[in-house]
Amino acid sequence: MDAITVKRNLTQELGSVIKAAVSERSDGEALPSDATQAVCNVIESIFIHGLRDPFFVKGSRYAKYPEPNFWPFISKFSHRSIRSQISGLKQIRSEVGRARAWVRIVLNEGVIEHYVTALSRDNKAVR
Repeated sequence: MDAITVKRNLTQELGSVIKAAVSERSDGEALPSDATQAVCNVIESIFIHGLRDPFFVKGSRYAKYPEPNFWPFISKFSHRSIRSQISGLKQIRSEVGRARAWVRIVLNEGVIEHYVTALSRDNKAVR
C-alpha cells in the first residue's frame, strides 16, 4: 500500500471511530472505554505512519509492525506539565507507554488539535 492510500485509510478510520464514539456518548457522560480505545488506537496509528523512520523503533526482525514509539518526537513539543504528569505515572516504564499515555492525556484535556497542528509543522520528522 502506498503512503497516500494509507493516509486516506487512516483518515477514514479516524472519522469512523469518532462518529461511533459520538453516537455512543450520552449527554454529560464520558465516552465508553471501547470507543475511547478505538480513537486512541487510530491516533497512535496515524503517528506511527506519519513519522519518518528515525522516529520509531523497528521491532525485532520477526516483528510484523514497528513499535509505536513516537515519544521522542512528541515529547519535544509537549508542555512540561504534561511531561511531568506522565513521568509521575509510576506504572509506565517505557517510551511506548509514555506515548500512549500522552495520547490519552491530550485527548482528555481537549488539546489534541493544538498538538497535531504544532507537530505537523516539523517537516523533517513528518512524512
